[in-house]
Amino acid sequence: LVEHLRAESAFYWPILETSDVGGVPLKVPKGSRLEAWKVKGRLVIQIPAPGIQGSMVCQLMFSVLWLSFVCYWTFTAWNTGVRLFVAFSLPFWAVGLMLFFSTMLTPSLSQTLTASPLEYQVKSQVLRLGISRFAAKVTDLEEVPGLICMSDAECRLILQDGVQEIAFGGDLKPVEVRWIQKQLCSHWGLDVSECLANAQKPRHADGEDDST
Repeated sequence: LVEHLRAESAFYWPILETSDVGGVPLKVPKGSRLEAWKVKGRLVIQIPAPGIQGSMVCQLMFSVLWLSFVCYWTFTAWNTGVRLFVAFSLPFWAVGLMLFFSTMLTPSLSQTLTASPLEYQVKSQVLRLGISRFAAKVTDLEEVPGLICMSDAECRLILQDGVQEIAFGGDLKPVEVRWIQKQLCSHWGLDVSECLANAQKPRHADGEDDST
């Protein structure tokens, strides 16, 4: 992944060490779990790991029930000699395992958006182990940072890098994403009022703008 970034980007940022995140703290919206700083000329916005929540327990129970049913189905088919149905069970195993592991990893998943005046980077971590990192130039953005929502409590920031959409967050509220938009616009030297006006309508997952 590191070599890919070096080949695809004109720059490469070393990972900010924990000791580096201690610059000028920024005031985030009241009640938000966002954390933000100005560090060495960069804007750093972090979404900490959410920890275990009630909804995750329900998802975990569902995935266990799903896998238990698939396991029973698979072994029954094998023991009765209907081996063909074992092959048919493979997609259901894949779905169940993906749901199980994604639910287990979500409580420890964090994201960090780091922006300089010319570049930005979005990094995802699980237990401080980097699982993905995307870096690009601000000049490659097709539009100002956007907002897309699945619901009023499931919004994310969208960075349109050419034809590729880079998402930051997933369970943010609209006010939190608008705050991030404002910080990025200001950091990149854009007119904040005009920038926010161009990104003021949340876009829902169905592609429609929210006119309210």
